[in-house]
Amino acid sequence: MFKNLKLPMVLVMFLIFLGSSMFFASRVQAVNVLGSPGAPCSNVIDNNSSVCQDNQPNGPNPIFGPGGILTVAVQILAIIVGAAAVIVIIIGGLRMVVSNGDPSAVSSARNAIVFSLVGLAIAAVAQLIVAFILDKV
Repeated sequence: MFKNLKLPMVLVMFLIFLGSSMFFASRVQAVNVLGSPGAPCSNVIDNNSSVCQDNQPNGPNPIFGPGGILTVAVQILAIIVGAAAVIVIIIGGLRMVVSNGDPSAVSSARNAIVFSLVGLAIAAVAQLIVAFILDKV
């Protein structure tokens, strides 16, 4: 008997929830915590904070800058991935040489080399994307 009322009841409950959440929602306003738009960080106590340094037109950026944390982390990660890929390629080549013609061993070694090259290509493209984005920030 109540099978036909299930969908309308769910819709009514959803509309009640939506209406009550809109009724009790608070207003949100933006506040400029960095001072006037023309002079960022003009009325802030600590002008040397990271937030104020990020908002300076030519100021040093400790996170995204040339010597920033994110830039250095991406470079270190790229070096680790590159070294790991080269090691896997060498191991895959050695496995292929010592396989003695076993088709499963040759296939396994070939897959290791191919997957390593694909991973190396993905890491290189990822580093290019990160460098492009960091250059725009």
